[in-house]
Amino acid sequence: MLLICSNYCYSNTLVDKKDNNINFFKKIVIDAGHGGKDAGATINNVLEKNINLQISLILGKLISDSYPKTEVIYTRNQDNYLCLSTRTIIANNAKADLFISLHCNYHKNCSINGVEIFVLKPFKSYFNFKKNYIDNIKNVILKNKFINESIILSYFIKKELSKNNIFVRNIKQANFLVIKHTKMPSILIEIGYLSNKDDFLYINSSIGKKKIAKCILKALITYNNIVCNIY
Repeated sequence: MLLICSNYCYSNTLVDKKDNNINFFKKIVIDAGHGGKDAGATINNVLEKNINLQISLILGKLISDSYPKTEVIYTRNQDNYLCLSTRTIIANNAKADLFISLHCNYHKNCSINGVEIFVLKPFKSYFNFKKNYIDNIKNVILKNKFINESIILSYFIKKELSKNNIFVRNIKQANFLVIKHTKMPSILIEIGYLSNKDDFLYINSSIGKKKIAKCILKALITYNNIVCNIY
């Protein structure tokens, strides 16, 4: 069952109203996957880490231009290596309202294509009743709330990409570390398969990168308008 955003969403997360009467997040962390010595997937001398960074910077600029009061925080804004835990620490220390991690996909079957959006798997409802069981219960409830909010945002991203003829395979759940240890709604987007010819050409093009970033921004706006501004 999906839970619509609770009140947390958002007395904390909304900035002052703009002229268009839209509230927006205070802080968004954008995580460009891989970097430095970790190139990610490599096809025809095109490195995943570079595409991830390029789209991250485009998305961040679009957000800043549209909502100058929103602080955009990059886990990396250049070609440097960061371990996975450092990325989550950056987001948690910033007390960010949203975490978006961007990656490219790869598969040995080059016919597989499309965008995949990942959210965390639901936490199991079991606790250590001998120690700190109240805190454990609170943590599980809060984490599952973030998961539900992440699913709603993922749906809007999928819908926006599909409207622009960008194929989305599905919204999936996984235990990736960067979305497991962040303390806010968190998603990981595989923006396409570098191993697929059509995906490769699109996400490696200037037009493709800008279109994907614009779709994500539009989804963020829809998420705020429809869900968060209810409260």
